[in-house]
Amino acid sequence: MFRYSLTNDIVKGMLFLHHSAIAYHGNLKSSNCVVDSRFVLKITDYGLESFHQAPETDDSHALFAKKLWTAPELLRLDTSTCPGTQKGDVYSFGIILQEIALRSSVFYVEGVDLSPKEIIKRVTSGEQPPFRPSTNLPSNLEEVVHLMQRCWAEDPQERPDFQHIKGMLRKFNRESNCNLLDTLLSRMEQYANNLEELVEERTQAYLEEKRKAEALLYQILPHSVAEQLKRGETVQAEAFDSVTIYFSDIIGFTALSAESTPMQVVALLNDLYTCFDAIIDNFDVYK
Repeated sequence: MFRYSLTNDIVKGMLFLHHSAIAYHGNLKSSNCVVDSRFVLKITDYGLESFHQAPETDDSHALFAKKLWTAPELLRLDTSTCPGTQKGDVYSFGIILQEIALRSSVFYVEGVDLSPKEIIKRVTSGEQPPFRPSTNLPSNLEEVVHLMQRCWAEDPQERPDFQHIKGMLRKFNRESNCNLLDTLLSRMEQYANNLEELVEERTQAYLEEKRKAEALLYQILPHSVAEQLKRGETVQAEAFDSVTIYFSDIIGFTALSAESTPMQVVALLNDLYTCFDAIIDNFDVYK
């Protein structure tokens, strides 16, 4: 998701540039892509070539390193006469896409250690097949590999425009309308809602169990004692001037039990004492 969000932001930015008066970037590279506080990628350093064109007489490592994103047809020209094209921007995007997909350095070639100057020389030489970065991605990213290869095609006319690239990216990921932070916030909100539902469900289950426990407590202890215990208070002993103790017996219970099944005995006792409880409740008597 993070890599897709960055890629999608680049495409949207380049679409804006290509449909503006600037028309092209001309110096698109990963170091010109910055991320703001909302994790939205912004494209910088566009249009500066029209204000200042520095002489390129230096043969240093840094000079060739800056050109690793440049399309081969532009490398073969004098940059002072052709600073950039829209198809050249697409090539640069393909190189950046390889950096994002492989999480590697620019123009990474597996098993080969070449200097920027050597890479530029091979790119401009026109060798067949064209010299390009490695595309060793998992099989589930085969469509991304295909997009990269189309973007850095040797023939500029074979490269798709950014409108077409945008459509291809939408097929790769259905969350194309949100940037990274919006997606994260949306998922956090969804998680919070699910958590609230879970808490509500668990709370109701707790309250139901609490009600059952209190009902059982009231059956075991006098109501006044149970209330004191619930409040965490120490129960004080009570004294009564007179009390009545009732003893009961079921006549012939032994013989009756011998002729009955265990469940019949249980049912008899349950019905009998349920009846006692109903009578006791009417007279506010503690059993």
